Amino acid sequence: MSHAETMFHIVAYDISNDRVRTRIHKLLERYGTWTQFSMFECFLSRKQSVKLVAEIKDLLQEHEAHVRIYTLSSDDVQRTITIGGEPPCEADVFIT
Repeated sequence: MSHAETMFHIVAYDISNDRVRTRIHKLLERYGTWTQFSMFECFLSRKQSVKLVAEIKDLLQEHEAHVRIYTLSSDDVQRTITIGGEPPCEADVFIT
């Protein structure tokens, strides 16, 4: 699937429960790229976006957590500015 057939999504989360945070992290790894400690960037089709939202809702049932998903146009992606730092590396981060 080309980027022309998808929309760019930024998924940010604030989850205090370690088990739930780990599950959300593993779910998001299937959909996109881990770019900040609590943020993923994903190119998703409409169908993938709907599926991801449903899966997140299932995982967060009855847990205090906050997930935000921003959908950006291709113009917005082209205007994205990244300054410094490499994305986080799984080997350096311990999520329990």
